[in-house]
Amino acid sequence: MIDKTANSTDTQTNTNNIVKEENNNSQFNILSLNSKTIESNLSKVSCTIPKNATPTDLKKLCYNYGTCKLLEGKKEGELNNGICIFDNIFCNSNNCYHSDGCANSYIKHAQPQYLRPCEKNPTVIFETCPSIGKISCTTRECTSNEQCLSGSCVNKICIANNDNPIHYCSNNGTDEFGHTTDIFSCRLFFYERCSKDSDCITRNCASIKGDNSDNLYCLETKVTFENVMACTITCAVVVITLLILHRIYRQAKRTKLY
Repeated sequence: MIDKTANSTDTQTNTNNIVKEENNNSQFNILSLNSKTIESNLSKVSCTIPKNATPTDLKKLCYNYGTCKLLEGKKEGELNNGICIFDNIFCNSNNCYHSDGCANSYIKHAQPQYLRPCEKNPTVIFETCPSIGKISCTTRECTSNEQCLSGSCVNKICIANNDNPIHYCSNNGTDEFGHTTDIFSCRLFFYERCSKDSDCITRNCASIKGDNSDNLYCLETKVTFENVMACTITCAVVVITLLILHRIYRQAKRTKLY
């Protein structure tokens, strides 16, 4: 069961808004939320971890869509209080969905040859392509506007829709899309119109090659000088370490021979 004790009356109210009881299991009615309402509902959701909890138990504590993470700096004797960590939540102006990795999901490489069987017949397609510019892009094949989270299916491809932008929501500071904070928030996803870097989950709001307008879009994370230097230093350390180990091995082998 979910720990319904909250830090404030507001949190208790939010919890009541998104939880429904079904066979004594607390369920997250995610479809009732949208990009404008989800932040207030999932901000600072607390949980209490029971003894010998399994990974499944930890998910049940957070509406079956998050994981209960123990708070840091706990003192001896304190309860196992934690906070719910949520990620892989995608919202448009009307609804939110949690990616199940199959029928309802975002697929980066949507070419048919890369798809798993469960990804080939999607219910809701999260990925989109821009309607302008010169970008190599594809999505899984759509048959109707309703099949696209963006609400726009053109020539069997889901197209980014300025009237129904997709947001990615998370408070997982280490998730795959570069979210860097434990504060639950939603930011614009790939190819959505933006005005500044902080609008985008990728922190990269830029123009699209081939688009002659002044419009900016959320693009993949840009490669910075700091990123290149960090990668170079890491590779150098690995190579030097391997060379040292190889030299030690050769010296040890020679010593053994004599």
